[in-house]
Amino acid sequence: MDTVERWHQAGGSHRDGLATLGMGTEIRIPKIGMSATEMTLTEWMFGDGEDVAKGDVIYTLETDKTTVEIEAQADGTLCILGADGEIYPVGALVGTIE
Repeated sequence: MDTVERWHQAGGSHRDGLATLGMGTEIRIPKIGMSATEMTLTEWMFGDGEDVAKGDVIYTLETDKTTVEIEAQADGTLCILGADGEIYPVGALVGTIE
């Protein structure tokens, strides 16, 4: 399943050039440090469709200087949109928690 199909399964739609999601919590690449503009999503700790709890480490990011664990900000079911090993800009949508 490609990213667009996952986006639509997560309730994503496009209207007037704006992307919107259903009632889920967006998982975006956070800004880490002053100079990092993109990061590698190194590994998802849960699989697509698995339940997560607020505070669970759900994925790791790597920059040229550090590796960071990212925690879930809500309870729910994980919908993965971004792939392990891919480089993403800060702010990129890589998943949702429904």
